[in-house]
Amino acid sequence: MGYRSGVQSQWIGGSLQILPPAVQVLGNAYFVDATNGSNTANSGSSWSDCLATVDAAVAKCTANQGDVIFMAPWHAESGAVAATAVATMDIAGVTLWGVKQGNQRPTFTFTEDDSLFSVTAPNCRVHGIKIISAVIDQAVGLSAGALADGLEVDDCLFTDGAVALELVIGLQLAAACDGCYIHDNQFFTVDGGGCASAIKILGESVRTIIANNVISGDYSVAGIDGATALTTNIVIDGNMIDNLDPTAGLAIGLHANTTGIVTRNLTHGGKNTTAPVSAAACMACENYATTVEAESGNLCPAAGNWAA
Repeated sequence: MGYRSGVQSQWIGGSLQILPPAVQVLGNAYFVDATNGSNTANSGSSWSDCLATVDAAVAKCTANQGDVIFMAPWHAESGAVAATAVATMDIAGVTLWGVKQGNQRPTFTFTEDDSLFSVTAPNCRVHGIKIISAVIDQAVGLSAGALADGLEVDDCLFTDGAVALELVIGLQLAAACDGCYIHDNQFFTVDGGGCASAIKILGESVRTIIANNVISGDYSVAGIDGATALTTNIVIDGNMIDNLDPTAGLAIGLHANTTGIVTRNLTHGGKNTTAPVSAAACMACENYATTVEAESGNLCPAAGNWAA
């Protein structure tokens, strides 16, 4: 590992590769660029010898040795085959790092409503990608399976293609997918679309943290939906959630028996007869909520009293 004027670099495949800040490659590094790469002619060891797809790079990784896959900002893949993952992270401990260039970032577009981006192995990280629906009622953008414990998803963008091209659920955690860290992402929907949730927890997920995300759009269930089953020691902190759904959607909706910490979230829920934050069994502190966008929020739940 070397440094030049504060820029991190590493000798890979006989050439000096400049790496994005904050990325430490403990194992092997692989490079992916759909525009200039080849899965048959190249090894993936450098930008000049890059692969064409994420799956080809994942197949070269070794479990739990700290391998990192870098994607070019213009890299693009499409989920055009029904019931098939556009990319699958099925090797444990692999980091998938999207290199960004302004608003340009590696993009995964779905054109079949049951395609998805899949993580099935533990301790993986997904950073800096864009997931977008180009089909009616795209069911799930990024799906984390029951064995994807320790997943980290950060600095990613999840969005609809248009009013009729909904990303129904942006990111979904399967039951028993524990210890995940979902932070600093952006979720946007088109007003009036048919989306349900930005983040959905299907069943019990122990010690999962959901922090500092921006969620804005029309979600019929909740921006963060954990109502299906109780979760344990969840942390939901510092999120900004603007749910425009006028009839049913909450900002945060958790199972009545879910335990954990729900703090410092700024929320709006378009359903003006229901508090936007539902976290009955959690420690809830300094969450502000409003049902009218033009008004500042009040504490939600309401402030309690304590006796000296």
